[in-house]
Amino acid sequence: MRCLLLAGLALLASPVAALDLTGCRDIYAEYSATEAGSLRVAGPEIVERGPLLLAGMEEAIAGNTADLQIDVLWTRFEQRNQWILNTDSDDRTGVCLNGGANSSFDYFAGQVLAGPAGSELPDLFSTLELPAARYAVFTLTGSALDIRDAHALIYQMLLGKAGLAAADQPDLLVFPPGFSPAKRDQDIEFWVPLEP
Repeated sequence: MRCLLLAGLALLASPVAALDLTGCRDIYAEYSATEAGSLRVAGPEIVERGPLLLAGMEEAIAGNTADLQIDVLWTRFEQRNQWILNTDSDDRTGVCLNGGANSSFDYFAGQVLAGPAGSELPDLFSTLELPAARYAVFTLTGSALDIRDAHALIYQMLLGKAGLAAADQPDLLVFPPGFSPAKRDQDIEFWVPLEP
């Protein structure tokens, strides 16, 4: 298992000791994997990327209110992200990590940095460091309301059909600039970390 380093677990400036983090792949075993809802799924494309350093906000998510909690977290992030000065792109990156019982997990909403976070990063942001990894990248086109169904389909069926196995590491959702859950036809990239 590859290690992930988390420089800050809370929205505090003081660093927290680095921890080994797991992914969310086991959460999707609970959902039906027969279809991807309204989303069209293309891929996978195999990509090697990283290491990545992200700046953003993290929150513990409870399974029964996950969608609402994640929407609120993204809203809080979008109201403040102009203070992140050295971003790699305008894309937004969501990271699902530490999947646990009852579909609970931690979610990180942020942006990939082009270099070190620096002293200009406000205290309300934390950073997340991901090591270099090999990913299966699926493009999801349609409404973000069906992301959970698409994830289940990918983890339970499409990876196996492609002869791939997911690693127990955080997965990524990469949203384009101007992303909105209400938009009907947009591309979202789902990055699944792979076993070596």
